[in-house]
Parts: sequence; C-alpha cells; structure tokens
Amino acid sequence: DPNRRSDEWRAEKIREIGQRAFDVEHDLKWVLPVGKAVFGDFSRRLYCDAYDRFGVLSRLPLHIGVDFGGHFPAAVIMQKDGLGRCVVHRAIMIEDAEFYHFCDELKGVLEEDFAGMEYHLYCDPAGASKNLQGTAPPVQLLMQRYFGKPVRYLFSKPGDRVRAMQILMSRVIGGEPGLILNPSLGEFVNKAGELQEGVMIRGFESGLIYEKPRLAGGYRSLAYKKDGFYEHLFDAFGYAFLFLFPGFMPQKEEDKGRKVIAPTKRLLRR
Repeated sequence: DPNRRSDEWRAEKIREIGQRAFDVEHDLKWVLPVGKAVFGDFSRRLYCDAYDRFGVLSRLPLHIGVDFGGHFPAAVIMQKDGLGRCVVHRAIMIEDAEFYHFCDELKGVLEEDFAGMEYHLYCDPAGASKNLQGTAPPVQLLMQRYFGKPVRYLFSKPGDRVRAMQILMSRVIGGEPGLILNPSLGEFVNKAGELQEGVMIRGFESGLIYEKPRLAGGYRSLAYKKDGFYEHLFDAFGYAFLFLFPGFMPQKEEDKGRKVIAPTKRLLRR
C-alpha cells in the first residue's frame, strides 16, 4: 500500500507507536538490535544540538575513515578542531556498491559539499596482519591509486575503538561535548536506491550493541556485535578516530613493541 509509505504516514505512525517500535515492525526489522547498547548514555540533545554551532571548519582538514567489509561499504567524514573536539559531518553507506562505484560516490560528496578542502584517508588494515612484512592491504593500494594520495591504517580491535570513543564522549571541552555529531548523520542507500538518513545516529542510540558479555584478560570485553550493518559505519569511524586521538589507544602488555606498518609514501598513480 503506497499510502503506508508516505512521509506523512511514517511521521504519524512514529508518533503513535514510537521510533523503536516503528523500526521493528516497519523499517529495519532485519537489523533489530537485541542486546545492550554500546553507547547506552547517548543523547541526541547532548551530542547533536551543538553541531549547528560548529558546522564545517573550513580551515582544517577532513579525516575520512572507510570500511569495505561485507555488503555495506561505508565512509565517515570528520574533523578535529583546535581544542581537540571531534566534529562528524557525514557518514555514507551503500548496499552492495562495488569498490569504484563507492569511491565515485565518496569523491562526489567531497567535491560537492567540501569543495577545495584538504582531506586524509584511513582504511581497514585487513590483509596486512597475515604477513607483517610491510605489504599494504589491497584496499589501501586501490584507494591510493584511485584518490592519488596516501591512505593510512593501523591495527586495532573493536574494543579499542569503542573505549577511545567513550573517553572522548565523556569529556566536556570548552563548554561543548568532546564528540559533536550531525543530527542526520548516516545516509544509507539500499539496493532499490532508497535513501534513509540518520542511520548512524540510530546506531549510537541503540543499533550498535555489545557482543555477548564475556571476560577477556580480566576485563569485560567492549567489542561490539558484528551485525553486518551498523558495524561498518563504526568500523570506518574508528579507523580515522584512532589516528586523530592516538592517546586514547590502550597500551596493553602484549601490544608493547608491536610495529605499526607505515603507509606507502610513494604514490602508485603516475
């Protein structure tokens, strides 16, 4: 029934039964979170209302984390201001987009909405961990060829990324929260070409959940559930986030002495 998919119908139904119930029954039923939310204290008012006071910081570079895992390639675009706050502007995810299609879309966003701005790229280190011989992951090489600039990465675990994000979210810097989010953050395009906005905000609210709680090394694991959906947005976010806030990266005993493979300095594009 097309009348049950109009914007007016959706708004009225959400007012009637609530956003979460609407998601379960009518919208994202197949990615319904069942478990404890990773960011259980998240508040739109706290982390999103400040965004209008910031917007895009034109004199500072953009930092873009990219994840190509599964069927949902994702990219998150952010900045770090002079006081050490993280301002997150855009997050895009396109179902079953192949590598070059997704890169074309990301490049289009940069050219249209962030024209002329300097940007840095970060990606998933998957692949390099198998050999530790300095060979760059395939995604890193492909991205360097496509964008014509270095693409950075380092090794981290989901729990490391969550811990780092939670540290910044707990801080007030210059009278504002350490993490500031665009209220409509998270643009998801499904196979039919339909656009949903605010998907990453829903991930912060309740979509991203912990794996089944377990003790690991004497502390409760902070790893989030590999749900095949929200995880890709937060993986992409985390890859860039840890470069911006390296001091939040935990230093475990087993990590001491571990070498981080540096990105290739010589660009492959001629």
